[in-house]
Amino acid sequence: MTAQGIPTVMNWGEPGLWYIGIDDRGVELEVGTVQRSMDELVVHSMPTGHRHYKEKREEDEEE
Repeated sequence: MTAQGIPTVMNWGEPGLWYIGIDDRGVELEVGTVQRSMDELVVHSMPTGHRHYKEKREEDEEE
């Protein structure tokens, strides 16, 4: 995946980067990372399609 990270603050207050891009299989992914020393650690990775499915399911449960 090649994408430029968007600066963000994780929900626990640590600065990080948020990436959205297409992987080598053609799947759009969202990836959250934090910087530790000289390493960039992945703390979240998920196909974006799963997020939309979860949001839709929650909307259906509310009805």
